[in-house]
Amino acid sequence: MKQLTFFVIAILMFSCNSEIDLSIEPVSELSPDYNLLSEAPSLIINYDSLANKYSTTPILYLRPFENVSDNDIVILHFNSNKVARYIVNNDTLYNGDKIKLKYSNFSNYLLSFNYQSESSGEHSIEVETSIREVSKTTTITFITE
Repeated sequence: MKQLTFFVIAILMFSCNSEIDLSIEPVSELSPDYNLLSEAPSLIINYDSLANKYSTTPILYLRPFENVSDNDIVILHFNSNKVARYIVNNDTLYNGDKIKLKYSNFSNYLLSFNYQSESSGEHSIEVETSIREVSKTTTITFITE
């Protein structure tokens, strides 16, 4: 009886050693989905006559729908139709400059920055945001006199 039990166990062990095909497909990183809006400064445009510059604080609203975490990197790319500078997180940027921020820098989905220009007239600020491979653009327009 003991030999019969060992014989059955041996047959089961050898029959279970057949090869199994296993195919694994790599999972691509999920694309982020988010909403991007901007708020133009309404009446709060300051003019410093000593420095001859206009300044205001526009606001970006970036609300993720899915696949965005606080550790995701957001790249902001600034441009304007006027010669201008942008102060974002104590960094001074100029037209065409980019800055990398963590999404955690947005407080309650909002990020404000300081815009300064010596030119008057209609200002059009274009801000492109990129999270991983997804880019979106918003335009902020206001007039100084």
